[in-house]
Formats: sequence, C-alpha cells, structure tokens
Amino acid sequence: MLPEVDYNIEYAHIYADQFAQGEEFGEEHLKSIELTKDLVKRLETEGKTYCLCVLIDNYNAQFSLNQEQIFNELGGLGLSPDFIVEESLFAKNEISEKTLAQHLIESLSDKYVKKAKEKTALAIQSNNILGWANSNKKGFKEMFVEAVEKGENALEDLEDKSGYNFSSQTVLQYQEEQNTMYTCPLLTACWHLTRLGVKPFDKAAKHISVYSGKPFFGEKLITVLPSKYIKIEGMAMEIVSLAKSKTIKKKKNKMEYLFF
Repeated sequence: MLPEVDYNIEYAHIYADQFAQGEEFGEEHLKSIELTKDLVKRLETEGKTYCLCVLIDNYNAQFSLNQEQIFNELGGLGLSPDFIVEESLFAKNEISEKTLAQHLIESLSDKYVKKAKEKTALAIQSNNILGWANSNKKGFKEMFVEAVEKGENALEDLEDKSGYNFSSQTVLQYQEEQNTMYTCPLLTACWHLTRLGVKPFDKAAKHISVYSGKPFFGEKLITVLPSKYIKIEGMAMEIVSLAKSKTIKKKKNKMEYLFF
C-alpha cells in the first residue's frame, strides 16, 4: 500500500507563460494562499495529515520556469509547497508505454467516447453541476437552482458569470499538425488520479519535484481554485466518473473543492 496523507491539497495554480512573461504572484494566488493557510490550520486542529502541491500549467507553454524560485517565493508568502508538478508530465511517453492522458481515454466507457479524424470527445452534456460540485462557494448551488427555475436566459447569464457551459461536449484530444494534443480537462483528470495514487497514474509521482519528507498520495483531495475554473474541474470530474474501472470511477467521491 502506498504511503499517503489524509488530504493532498493543490493551491496557487500557476500558468507558465504568464510567469515567464514577467508576471508575479497576483491577487488570485494570494487569495488561494490565505484560504489554504486557514484550511491547513483546521485540518491540523482535527488531527488530519496533508501535503501541499502546486501545479504548473505548462503543457502549451513556450517557456520553462525555475521551480526553486517558485518554491522560495511561495515560502516568502508564508506557505511553501511540499511538491511542485508540471502538467505536461501527463502527456509524456517516458512515464509508461503510452501517455497517461491516452491511458485515461482508453479507460473510459466506449458508449461515451466518440472519435472523429481530428478529435476524440465525450458525447455527453456537461450539465450535471449539482451532482459533483462541492464548491464551498457560498450561494453557487442556490444560484444554479434559481437559474434553472427562471429558464434558459438565466442559465446563459450564469454561464457568463461562472465560465461553465451547461450544454457543451468535452473534447479530450485533437490533432495539431503531426502532434496529438490533449485538452485541459483530460490532463486535470490525470492529475487528480495521480494525487490519489491510482494505477498507472501513480507512476507520475516519480517525476515530480519534492521539497519535504511528506507522502504525496492522498486518501482525499482538496483543490483550491478561483471559481472561473469550475467548468474545467466539472469536466474533469465527469471524465473520472465515466471510466469503465470502478476503482477510477469511485475516486470522484474523493475529490473536494474550495472555490473562491
């Protein structure tokens, strides 16, 4: 059995291109850090164990970031990570015989996956927000229910506010010239399954940067993000829930969120 903590926590999500172009930790990062500080205090009071992770969204980035610098800067802001992970890891062949992203596509139930020449998509509507959202964002579920009762125009307004498209399909991969490219919801789902120690996604843990002696894998996840990411996280949750494997499917219930 893999050594694990009660909670693997992601905070201070980083876009590589933005940082490489001179941007620094901004208001969203600072809010994430403050919320995570409060979160870990509560977990410590409850006697729960945890580790802190930062994900660098670098899959389509043109630049590499200095992870040591990121670690030091986060420490200066009062919350150092235990692990720093690059999202491109889940699209690399060197981890296993196929990319982890491809493995996840192949693990999905055939009835939900439709293939065309240039893309593979989940043939479902992404409208089950009440089924997965554990957002801790005050009033969000109430907003959704109210919008449903008011009708289509209110839903469109809510989509604009939340970034969540209630009727879109989820594209998983597409071709860009000679390269197979994977989408953010798919890579996000791989990331969550890695954090939970699900095979073969657990292999990615050997390729992450370690800054403490804490275990990486979590019995449960808490992801601290701005609410603008709710669409991506909802799609990632649906991808996990549509796996043929019950081991993967059940992990949906281990994924918690703190949106702000």
